[in-house]
Amino acid sequence: SIPMIKLRLKANPYYDEASFHLLVQPALENAGLTALDDWAYQHGLDVEVTPKPALQQQLRRLNEGYWLITQMASVKALLITLLVVVNMYYQVVAQLRLQQQRLGTMLAVGASPVALVTQLCIQHTLLFALSCVLILSAWFATTPWIHQQLSIALTLPSQLPWLGSALLLVLLFATWLPARAVLKQPIQRLLQSC
Repeated sequence: SIPMIKLRLKANPYYDEASFHLLVQPALENAGLTALDDWAYQHGLDVEVTPKPALQQQLRRLNEGYWLITQMASVKALLITLLVVVNMYYQVVAQLRLQQQRLGTMLAVGASPVALVTQLCIQHTLLFALSCVLILSAWFATTPWIHQQLSIALTLPSQLPWLGSALLLVLLFATWLPARAVLKQPIQRLLQSC
């Protein structure tokens, strides 16, 4: 008899059983499957040779972990965004309460509520623009260092303008909503001390 050494394939945690993949040209697929079956039979191996659909299924199963991580990250990002929006709303409310007497005085001397809301929106837009400049400066300053240390090429996402526009709209809405409610109050109530 011929001596035989049996080596177990190292099990991959993403697959149900030990496996390896062989990619062949579509024209050679049938011949390749037949040749692999014959080779396994001649060497006494108990292997299952499956065509392309099973490979696609295995690759889909392999990517399930990544999809799960992506979905969890999306849910967390949505939750954080919701918390930031609620926090921003209450920060504007607190700011308006602190400025209540000043706003009441400006309304009493003839300032229009629309002009006051516009002034508040401009203040918050300038703060948003300043924070965007700081963030982009930090991004461009640290990108070469990150690339050098980790060999990762970082690029700005193409959705950045859309994301910035959406954040600006959320900021303006979070400013307009409480400001409108505060400025609808009677001037006498605004002039009372907080």
